Amino acid sequence: MLTDQRREEIIDSAHQYALDVQSGRIVVGKWIRLAVARYFKLIEEWEQREIYFDEKKAAQAIDFFSAFLKHTKGPFAGRIFELSPWQAWIIWCLFGFYRNDETRLYRRAYLKVARKNGKSTFMAGVALYMLYMDGEEGAEVYSVATKKDQAKIIFEEAKRMVRKTAALAKAYKVWKHEIEVEATSGKFVALGSDADTLDGLNTHLAIVDEYHAHKNDEVYDVISSSMGARNNPMQLVITTAGLNLTSPCYDMERDCKGVLDGFYDDDQLFIAIYEIDAEDAQVEEYEEDGVKKTRYGWANPENYIKANPNLGVSVKLKDLIAESKVAVRRISKRREFITKKCNIWYNAPDAWIKAEHWNEAYWEVSLEELKGRKCYGGMDLAQTQDFTSFSILFPMDDGREVLLSWQWIPEETVEERISGGLHTLSYWIDEGLVFTTPGNATDYNAIEAFVDWVATEFNLRHIYYDMYNANQIAGNLNEKGIECTGVPQNQTHVGEATQQFELGILKKTINHRNNPVLGWMANNVVLNRYPSGVAMVNKNKSKEKIDGITSSILAKKCVMEQNKETPFQMW
Repeated sequence: MLTDQRREEIIDSAHQYALDVQSGRIVVGKWIRLAVARYFKLIEEWEQREIYFDEKKAAQAIDFFSAFLKHTKGPFAGRIFELSPWQAWIIWCLFGFYRNDETRLYRRAYLKVARKNGKSTFMAGVALYMLYMDGEEGAEVYSVATKKDQAKIIFEEAKRMVRKTAALAKAYKVWKHEIEVEATSGKFVALGSDADTLDGLNTHLAIVDEYHAHKNDEVYDVISSSMGARNNPMQLVITTAGLNLTSPCYDMERDCKGVLDGFYDDDQLFIAIYEIDAEDAQVEEYEEDGVKKTRYGWANPENYIKANPNLGVSVKLKDLIAESKVAVRRISKRREFITKKCNIWYNAPDAWIKAEHWNEAYWEVSLEELKGRKCYGGMDLAQTQDFTSFSILFPMDDGREVLLSWQWIPEETVEERISGGLHTLSYWIDEGLVFTTPGNATDYNAIEAFVDWVATEFNLRHIYYDMYNANQIAGNLNEKGIECTGVPQNQTHVGEATQQFELGILKKTINHRNNPVLGWMANNVVLNRYPSGVAMVNKNKSKEKIDGITSSILAKKCVMEQNKETPFQMW
């Protein structure tokens, strides 16, 4: 029984971690600082967001670890499992925030922490708690990984925990392939990634282990779709960084960082990313006493705590220092150290535009101010999965520019996009930021009709368009007197416009009107930069959709070219 005194102790300690991060007393990287800032923002805004915090439930979840669980391996074997401050704060958040309809706020979580920081033991405790103590009848709990042997690491740790404590052994029955709770008909099972065997699940909790190793998101999607019948399900991704920048895990992390950066909102997603900062990982060449040397930022011991919050507990600083020295000497060991101990993706590209710069490129302007004013358009059409985008740019009297952008998506692909992780899409559709067209392919007639409407509302002078799929609609618009010009998507033709659009955001001379869809797409962009100084959006490396940025760059090119005395020459 959780006493009032114990509850107060837990409340003070869990919240204190956030306060210590906020004050700088605890050293963390950028993404944990932003996660803690998001925590405080939720508390400030919970009335308008229609949420509340249940201290009793959060404290009960934290107390479960020390009241019932014991470590089972190594020097801590047999000791009571006292959560580290960072772990207590994560449990505090996951099990404390609720919506006003009494359903849990966080349905999904992305937790990234370096190797040997006790994540398997931590997740085993979460699994046992949600199997029985979460109050869910017939709870189905799964540990999922690419291989069943990996999934069994958490499962086997949970079995050992049950056997270590008599109170648990009475409630949980341990079998070879299952942990069962007879009182509630609950079960905990380890599953491999063969998605064909996952149909028919009714998941209450899924722990997706080492997600960086998953080659596709098939398992994640199957698990997500199996949670629909539960009131308070949760899907936890727990992982280290990896090498594959085309993996669903890397895509998810980019999405998570976009949420933390403020590009867009996703209240159902909890994020805790423990990694060294990008600037910590820099490699610098310098000269000392006439000798050229190299400084490896990732080998600086002062930064290791950012990726290893359990430093001094399950992770030893002397071990990290010894491993870093080997990694400096031997390139073959470098990738392993950077990804697993510094917890950053190896050779990950830098973000295109930092969130603070994007968010500052905005000031109040009404649509009424824009009516009758000259504007220039950009259009990027799609058939199925991509967004179709139309953007217009208004040159203003003070030399600045205002950007309007609209997106379309086929109606029959909406649910697939939402279940695939784009959970804000339904909000964007409700708010009129994204339009749907009937069927499973983009209806170009709807786009054409919308451009007609824009031409009557504003002084639309010209449109530049990506020629892929667009010749028919461009021909129709030209016949109506709306001039359109096709632009090849290569360095020669859009490189300068890309550079000028980027500068417009950085110098706050382009106003994106705080469009969250454009913000999401901007966060997805990866650029190729060339020695000439120009840049080009790389659609192949930009794994999520960027069509609104493409159309905006075309609109910028249209402004640049149509204001020149010399007409634009395509070839």
